[in-house]
Amino acid sequence: MKYLLERWNDLIINEPDKYDVAGAIAKKEVINAIEVTKNMNANVDPTELFSEKSADFLHLKPADVESIIGNYDFANLSGIGLMFVVESFNKINEQASVYVAFIDLSSGQIIFTERVQAAPRGFGMRNYWAGAIFEMLSKMKKKEFELWRRKYAR
Repeated sequence: MKYLLERWNDLIINEPDKYDVAGAIAKKEVINAIEVTKNMNANVDPTELFSEKSADFLHLKPADVESIIGNYDFANLSGIGLMFVVESFNKINEQASVYVAFIDLSSGQIIFTERVQAAPRGFGMRNYWAGAIFEMLSKMKKKEFELWRRKYAR
């Protein structure tokens, strides 16, 4: 399972044309700092991630996401960061749920976070859930990001 965590994170780095984070947030370019998440994921116990309880599918609240992100080390980073906090990959419901969080990297404060859900697709465990990530990025690019921009504009 740890291997899959790494592979899902690597998709965005290794296949930027397909998993177009910059396009999803209306930017020409983004700078990746994947080492931040890789360091945290190295401490994850994959056996704690599995659940067959339907209540665990949508179990996180924005405050939980804030607490999770508060454990990350953004030292030496500045600007606005974007992080995907996976809430669940639910095979029974054929649905992935991820919180998209924008973060002030200097302070570590969350600017805003929103839940995005998408259906998986593809063959094999890696590609099946990668399909959901692709769909989430597509949703962000088509509609969600602009809605968020209007909702949270200062």
